[in-house]
Amino acid sequence: MYGGFELEKVKKYETPYGARCEWGLLSKDAKLVVHLKDKKKIRHRKRWSQVQFWFAVKKLQLIHFTSFFLMSSMYFI
Repeated sequence: MYGGFELEKVKKYETPYGARCEWGLLSKDAKLVVHLKDKKKIRHRKRWSQVQFWFAVKKLQLIHFTSFFLMSSMYFI
């Protein structure tokens, strides 16, 4: 019981990567889902493609920031 309301019991599901727990919240459509990952079942290190993706995103952000900074510091006579 929480705050005068009784929540549903947790529903536990076995998944290929570990487990998933679901709780029904106060409204019919709302639920809380928690994914639990077992390090024995997944790769616990980042994959190289993820590293390359984030490098590209950060590089693009840096390019946009420097170009904005250079354009804002310029003035015309």
